[in-house]
Amino acid sequence: MAFKAGSIYGEARLDDKKWNSGLKRITKGAALAGAAIAAAFAAAFVLSVKAANKFQKAMANVSTLVDTAIVDMQKLSKAVLLLPPALGETTELTKGLYQAFSAGATTAKEAMKITIDSAKFAKAALTDTFTAVDVLTTAVNAYGKETMDTTKASDIFFQTIKFGKITGEQLAASIGTSIPLYASVGIELEELTSGLAAMTKQGVDANLATTQLNAIVNAFLKPSGAMTEALQNMGYESGSTFLKAEGLAGALKLIETQTDGDAAAMSDLLPNIRALRGAMALTGVGGEEFNRVLGEMENATGVTEEAFAKQEKTFDTYKNSLKKVQTVVGNIGKHFVDKLTVGATTAAEGMLAFIMSSQGMEIVANIVGTVAGGFELLKGIIMPIVDVLLPVLND
Repeated sequence: MAFKAGSIYGEARLDDKKWNSGLKRITKGAALAGAAIAAAFAAAFVLSVKAANKFQKAMANVSTLVDTAIVDMQKLSKAVLLLPPALGETTELTKGLYQAFSAGATTAKEAMKITIDSAKFAKAALTDTFTAVDVLTTAVNAYGKETMDTTKASDIFFQTIKFGKITGEQLAASIGTSIPLYASVGIELEELTSGLAAMTKQGVDANLATTQLNAIVNAFLKPSGAMTEALQNMGYESGSTFLKAEGLAGALKLIETQTDGDAAAMSDLLPNIRALRGAMALTGVGGEEFNRVLGEMENATGVTEEAFAKQEKTFDTYKNSLKKVQTVVGNIGKHFVDKLTVGATTAAEGMLAFIMSSQGMEIVANIVGTVAGGFELLKGIIMPIVDVLLPVLND
């Protein structure tokens, strides 16, 4: 390279080889950076579309349980996506929604309320929304919507967890067989759960506790001779009439007063060993704990909401927010992919029909030789697109 300054003329030679090498490195680096950014966007797009595809499949499952002429699935999908991230992942919520309709919800509004209440209970009780919907709706269906809803059931169950030695999972897995029995004889849910809390606090396994609680009720429904005599002395012709009037608390009081806590006398009233052991756990000191927990049930209103609020501001909520954004973005992307797929399928079907015609076969034979070389170029253009879309379409 030459330069001139005034009367002085000189020539300087730059190292062109190093210059060109450096320039190539910069160009290559920029290309790699661009490719990395493009790859990142492509990967994010694929993940988003996969998330959206998963959500749409879950909502399609929900649609099988409803009359889509009445329930607007598009509005319902939007409502699910708009739920607060603190309630949980969208896919978990759709499973809960499915179970809500399966359990008897007749409208989208009712199903959404069940799902929201259940999601809050799930967070508070450390279980999942599907399980929560199952146990809450079991209570509602057994006691009737006129006297029980998922909000009330949730508060009663959480109070049970709070004062007993039992988890949300254990409660949901064990209490299902007791709820219909207790509801059928008119014993309130609060009494059943107070008995469960008092027994588990003494170390009785949750499943065994509900078995023993059931046995106590059955001992009144099919009373022994001694029990029949005790009931008649109190003016009741049947155990079912007694239970409806006095409840579990009254039943335990009868057992205790009739026997003075004596195990032998108690076994005459309750010849079934499970009923006997359950009654022994809920009389005396255990009876005092039962009555204490039963009193706490009066203060149950709002306890789930309070516990949920403490769980709300956690990292899980942040993660759920990101996943929800991913699903929403994926829905937009999937809409584009779906349109593209439909268009491509239609075009491919038309092209195939033409090629299979005699005119098409003749034209193809004439041009194959000419365009053969272009297929490699076409492959280079199409394959990156296929690499991105194929995982989505196959998901």
